[in-house]
Amino acid sequence: GRRSRTIARPRLGPRKMRRLLAVCIITAARAADDTRAAEAEADPELATDRLQARVDSLRGDDARLVRYSATDHTAAAQSSGACEPFARALGDVVVAAAKSGTLGAEPDREVLALQVAALCVVDNPAHRAKLSSVAGVHEAVAALVSSRDKRVSAAASELVYIGAFANAKNHAGFIGAGAVAALGRVVLDEAASPVSAMWATAALQNLFASYCDTPDDGRCYWRFGADRASPTLTLWVDDRGGALISDGAAAREAALEVPGLAWRLAQLLCLPPDGVGPGAATTRASDHSLVRWAAAGALKNLALEERRHEAALAASTHDLEMAAQSINDRVSASEEEVRRNEGRNDRRFARQNTLLRAWISGFFAICAVVLTLRHVYAHLTRMAQPDAQRKVLAILWMVPIYASCSWAAIVWPSAEREVLLLSSVYEAYCVHMFFSFLVAVLGAGEGEEAALDELPEKLEAPFAPFGMVTVTSDRFLHHCKLGTLQFVVCKPILSALDYAFSYTSLGGGALLDYSKPALWIILLLNLSVSIALTALLKFFHATHLSPRLRARRPWPKFLAIKGVVFMTWFQGVAIQLAVRFDAGPLADRATAIEFQNFLVCVEMFVAALAHTHIFGADEWQPDYVPVHLTASVADNLAINDFVKDFRSVLPRRLRRTRPAKLPARPSEDDLEEAKAPSVEEAAAANPLHSPSSETELVVRSLLDEPERSLLDVSEPESPEPP
Repeated sequence: GRRSRTIARPRLGPRKMRRLLAVCIITAARAADDTRAAEAEADPELATDRLQARVDSLRGDDARLVRYSATDHTAAAQSSGACEPFARALGDVVVAAAKSGTLGAEPDREVLALQVAALCVVDNPAHRAKLSSVAGVHEAVAALVSSRDKRVSAAASELVYIGAFANAKNHAGFIGAGAVAALGRVVLDEAASPVSAMWATAALQNLFASYCDTPDDGRCYWRFGADRASPTLTLWVDDRGGALISDGAAAREAALEVPGLAWRLAQLLCLPPDGVGPGAATTRASDHSLVRWAAAGALKNLALEERRHEAALAASTHDLEMAAQSINDRVSASEEEVRRNEGRNDRRFARQNTLLRAWISGFFAICAVVLTLRHVYAHLTRMAQPDAQRKVLAILWMVPIYASCSWAAIVWPSAEREVLLLSSVYEAYCVHMFFSFLVAVLGAGEGEEAALDELPEKLEAPFAPFGMVTVTSDRFLHHCKLGTLQFVVCKPILSALDYAFSYTSLGGGALLDYSKPALWIILLLNLSVSIALTALLKFFHATHLSPRLRARRPWPKFLAIKGVVFMTWFQGVAIQLAVRFDAGPLADRATAIEFQNFLVCVEMFVAALAHTHIFGADEWQPDYVPVHLTASVADNLAINDFVKDFRSVLPRRLRRTRPAKLPARPSEDDLEEAKAPSVEEAAAANPLHSPSSETELVVRSLLDEPERSLLDVSEPESPEPP
């Protein structure tokens, strides 16, 4: 019921607060800039151009990056009063900006002021003492070490490195101002520039050191062993040097409190050398990476901390172990990456090589298939003697089946066993088909009974030892047929067994492993192939003198079948032996099988070309007349004609004329023997060849040539020239 009363109060949202804060910061910065500009106008020595001129004047031609000592020119400039305003420059430019909270607002002036101070205090104890008298300079310089501007950070670290050397006030002042932690952050920053990292590490080197009242250099000489007052091993200052004036134990303890600093120094020490030492590096060098030199000095001075030496040693050992582990992990990762890349590249190259082999082998396989199909079509359209030509067609189909199965095994390696099983079964079938072809040619289409008439009555048994048993012609034909048919039966069975064993524990193994069935399958296959080849050779040897078989050129046909079936088989055996004995690139089984299939594709193209001429369709036609080439090499090259033309251009006295010798006149008996048989006699002698009427007329006209045309070899007389 009662409505509460609220009093409106002014409230600022987050956005308005941020805007107000930004306005305040900008106003303060502008006020500081105006103040410094006014001071610069009041003191022209602190202007940027004057500071740059003073830096150039102090440095002269000294282009060294790290200066252990001042050059004669720099020393003369220091003593001539050129360094009088360096303390005022530090106070008015650096310290004043630190007090006003505007450090980094003028990075160019800050860098020049720091460089002037560094050039003035280098190798000059008096100026280092003057540097320590500037109030707040240590805190301001330590703050500039953490500047985001890499030039400012490097210049501030350089001043710490030079100013802390052999000066107790500067040494303790920088340590007390937190310079160790600031320098450690720069060293731990992997994104820092090489120059910033080098100067930060070098400044830590001098902060970690202890200084003695030693003439000239202010260094301490240390000894490690049993102290005079205590028998325990300890580290103390040797008497050769002066008394200890500044101890870097506080800096070393502070460094050991910075997580990872000792490990980072060890990392920087393990960087690859750049070939440039600190005395040879110049400000104009493209890479001022002298971090290894600075890290070595920092680690050397850090080891002087005896109170924390054991802990530092343990930490360093742990860090080194971690570093070693990290390096090992990186090496292992790199090796694994290399192996992955190698595997990826190998797989990529393998795919490319397989694709290339598939394209090339596919080209030859397609050409072989096209040629064979064209050849098969020619036989089918000109089927003059079906009983023999059917066997020829069965033999011709061997080339497409071989080429297609081998190409499929290259494209689909996982199905290599299945597709090659088909070709291995068909090759046994082709062996028997060639035997049936020989029988069909001998029988002239009338069956095996007619073929027996072309065989001698008594023949040596094809498989008798030492050829001592003679059999009849029908038994001889039966034995040869049995020798080829056993290969047709054994090859599919043994191939199927080998395929089945490959999916069990009995499959695989070494080639000469007697406990595996693969060796016995290979031996049985070789025995079966040898029996089939022996049967073909015996039958061919017994029938090669038959006129019917000689008319069909059986020897090229026999070589074609032998080359495709038996040579590819023994070629595969040779490749398996190469795999067994690690023979070069064929040591890998997959590569060897792919190479075998590639060779078969190329060989089938050659076989298709050979079959076109060996198993031609024209030779089975009734009007086929075989052409026998009897010309010599001299006739092919027309050498006699060339000699005749050459003699015709020689002078008459150089010509060597010999009287032409006429051949002796043949006798009546020779003329009777030279006469060709009549058409009826030729048809009776060769039933497979029945010449047409036109061929008969040509033969009769040749036989009716007068005898004078055969004997008259003299040239006709040429008319006398006018």
